[in-house]
Amino acid sequence: MPKQSPSDASQPVFELDNAERDSVGLDPVPPQWVRVMFKDTAAFFEGDTLRKFLRAGPDGYLEVDTALETRERAFLLPRTARGKERKLTAAVLLVTERANGRWFQASFIGERLEESSVAALNTRNMRAIDFQDDGKLHDHAGLRDYLRARMQRVSDGLRSEIAEMKSAPRQQLKYGPGDVFRFRIDDARYGFGLLLGSLKEIRAAGLLPQDHPWHYVMTVPLIVRLFDGASADPGPGIEVLSTWPLLPAQTMMDNQLFWGQFPIVGRKALVPADIDFPCGVGTAPTQEGHAFFYWGFGWHRLADASVGDGTDSGMGIGKLDRTPLQEALAGRVPMRPWELRHPDHAATFKRVLAEIGCDGAVDYAAYAKCSGSLSPEAFIARMQPEWPASKARSKPSPKPNAKART
Repeated sequence: MPKQSPSDASQPVFELDNAERDSVGLDPVPPQWVRVMFKDTAAFFEGDTLRKFLRAGPDGYLEVDTALETRERAFLLPRTARGKERKLTAAVLLVTERANGRWFQASFIGERLEESSVAALNTRNMRAIDFQDDGKLHDHAGLRDYLRARMQRVSDGLRSEIAEMKSAPRQQLKYGPGDVFRFRIDDARYGFGLLLGSLKEIRAAGLLPQDHPWHYVMTVPLIVRLFDGASADPGPGIEVLSTWPLLPAQTMMDNQLFWGQFPIVGRKALVPADIDFPCGVGTAPTQEGHAFFYWGFGWHRLADASVGDGTDSGMGIGKLDRTPLQEALAGRVPMRPWELRHPDHAATFKRVLAEIGCDGAVDYAAYAKCSGSLSPEAFIARMQPEWPASKARSKPSPKPNAKART
């Protein structure tokens, strides 16, 4: 079959230019690459090697950098001796091959989305780029305006993160209680978080009651607290950060630490004042007609299954939620509106504490003392027993494909 030639009959309704590509971690399109259309999807070839494909539609935009060998730009060659050729189609590219490279995607507000989103990820090293204030995009013109405005305020630190996203080796990093990690608040400022522990370790240590909902959460959740502050300096030092207040605890998946997206910038000796845990009210199929309340390691059955209406149990574990820090920096309540400890739910929280006999508990330490749950001191002794012996331990530079602590 002869090679397909570029088609001018059907072109994408929108396409990033090379400057915009560079700003989101994508490769430029050099003039010698050949463009081939597969329905509404444009593919770019260097010889017979597929280097890039993109699709622009009313719902958003997707562009993927890859390196896939083809036969005559019409069939994908197998990656193993036992594999088979596959015909190149738009569906194969968009569904099957999206995970084989770096991709940038924008999803617009529409019938299915109330807020837009912009994301960029390198699936080879699992590094991502953070985008802020990206929730109001309706179309490609809005996306272009958003990217152009962002390009005007890109800092040296963000440029470095984009370069790392493109080419950093794949790493699998170790982490532990007391580690302090860095994340981006916006294009100019950083935030910092304190890792208290992993639910995987907590479950393995047998610290949870039998019916505790943390037994059933998926992935590898971490318990973290965000420092109440922001810095243009990516490394203000643990001594400085230790003077900042801490926000209420939340849970997050471990992938942003595990793959190195949130670098670990130091380690802190945990003290009782650092220790806090999420709390919430929920229901379970095994507790028909009743609700449960948990706070850290404590679990209690409640008589009224509707007591937590208007709140969320917090069992949906996802990425780090910057909302509490953003609210704190804006001078508002540093919590998500669905959290049981939010002032809007003060009456419900007071009612729950009264039912379990802990009325007036103002923090986890007071609750643990009242309920007989694991105290902050006991938690530190279990999760960070080696401190301060490990304080002076050197941390080797991570090597590709090797587990190492940053």
